[in-house]
Amino acid sequence: MLRYVLSVLMLIMALQCQAQHADHLRISEKNQRTWLKKTASLLKKMTPDTCSRVSEIKRYDFGDSKKVAFRIVEYGLIKLENGDWVYILTHSSHEDETVGDISMAISSDKKLYVNYGHVCGGIINFQAYDIQSLSSSEEFFRLCKSDTDGISWEPYKKR
Repeated sequence: MLRYVLSVLMLIMALQCQAQHADHLRISEKNQRTWLKKTASLLKKMTPDTCSRVSEIKRYDFGDSKKVAFRIVEYGLIKLENGDWVYILTHSSHEDETVGDISMAISSDKKLYVNYGHVCGGIINFQAYDIQSLSSSEEFFRLCKSDTDGISWEPYKKR
C-alpha cells in the first residue's frame, strides 16, 4: 500500500513539473521574434574578450561511452580546441512565458543558431555523446543537444 501511495505521489509530482514547462500555448510568436531579433543584434557585437564567463568543458568517460557537457547560466563563452568559440545567451519561460525557453548562440565565424531546449531559471546544459572533445564550433552545433529534452541546435532564420 505504501509503495502504491508513493508511486501515485511521484506520478502527480512528475506531471505537475512537466505541465509547468509544457504550456506552449502561451508563447507569442511576436514576442519570441522580438527577443530573437534583439538577441541576434547583441550577439553580433560580441567578441570573446568581452565575455567574463567562460563555460567549463566537462568530459566523462563511462568505459563503453563518452560524453562532453557544458553548463550555461544565463550566458557563457565556450572555447574549443581549434580556437573557435561559441557564445550563448539564454531566456527562460520563468522570465516571460510568452517568449518561452530559448538559447541563442553565435560562433566565431559569426553564424547564429537557436535551440529551443528547456531553460530553467536561466540554466541549460548541452551535451554530446560518444566523443571526448569538440574540435570546432561546427561540431558543437551539429553534435550538442539540450540535456533535458535532447533538442538540437538549428541555424537562426529570421521569421
